[in-house]
Amino acid sequence: MQIGDKVKIISYRSSRLEGLSGVITREYKGIFGVMVEGHKNHNSQYGCYWLRKDQIILFGIEESEDEEMFGDYKTVQVSFLNDNEKEQVCMSKYAMYDNFEVGDVVVVKTGHHGLAVAKIASIDDTVSRVANGREIITKVDMGTYKNRVASRKRVSELKTAMDVRINKLQRMVVLEMFSEKDPEMKALLDEYKALTEQKGEVQKDGE
Repeated sequence: MQIGDKVKIISYRSSRLEGLSGVITREYKGIFGVMVEGHKNHNSQYGCYWLRKDQIILFGIEESEDEEMFGDYKTVQVSFLNDNEKEQVCMSKYAMYDNFEVGDVVVVKTGHHGLAVAKIASIDDTVSRVANGREIITKVDMGTYKNRVASRKRVSELKTAMDVRINKLQRMVVLEMFSEKDPEMKALLDEYKALTEQKGEVQKDGE
């Protein structure tokens, strides 16, 4: 086995990886670093899973046959999205039949692990080889979601601004009320207004 070989995981401490395929991207003292499409190892700085030779087998001929792609398409590389983690660019090429752009979030058909969500990382200038029917299926419309996030943020900003305004107005009402009953308070308030040039608004302490 060597770097670049496609292998299948037959044994691993986490059963969720057993049966999955990957590509050997690193080797260290007889231990192989296998990059599994759509599954990043967050405990490794390289994102790969470190496996012994007896934990993996080379792909058989019948498993590595390509699914022929038809029609007019471009080839792209994608990065799989992990929760708030650095994006991991997949080495495999994907066929793209539509005019999507770098940075678009898309649904892809992976080589061996079904459907997944990814982001287009790069678009090739020339068409490259596509293995195992990897394909961009559709673009994920993030517009509605982004609008909801922006709306929630704006609502929070408005609430904060209104709370500040209410506190100022409430304080002003109290000061005006006392100034009507107490001449000394009225004189103090009038002088304060003149000095701060707030045209009837009393600033919040510390502003």
